[in-house]
Amino acid sequence: MILILVRHGQALNHDVDALRPLSEQGKSEAKEAGLFIDQLSKKPTKVFHSELLRAKETALLLSSQLTGTPHLEEAAELTPNSDISPWFNNLMAFNKDDIIALVGHMPYMGIMASELTQRPVGFPTGGVVVLEGEGHQWSLKQKNFD
Repeated sequence: MILILVRHGQALNHDVDALRPLSEQGKSEAKEAGLFIDQLSKKPTKVFHSELLRAKETALLLSSQLTGTPHLEEAAELTPNSDISPWFNNLMAFNKDDIIALVGHMPYMGIMASELTQRPVGFPTGGVVVLEGEGHQWSLKQKNFD
């Protein structure tokens, strides 16, 4: 299975807009994330995103850059401080040939990547990490940042 983890693009400051939509830089980051994902040999068929506006906008913008149209779905368990256990368990239900993307927030994305790979993984805004594996065996294959 291929799991693509994406941190939302840069959002506006809470003082500017409490809903925190993407800034212009964040929109650019989301599109760049989509272009990075589109260069992978296999594209996601499903993109799950948190219910927060900045993640939803990131999912929409990155999906617009992909060859093919993945199914987009909101997932309440992808908020910044959600427990990773539900998604960790959900991964076990996917087939080994599935390719999915999760669009969310820090610290969630960093914790998920670190737990799966058993090594620390941080994420800048618009960061993409591509993991491959199944069960409890995962490896980091690519990322769009240093």
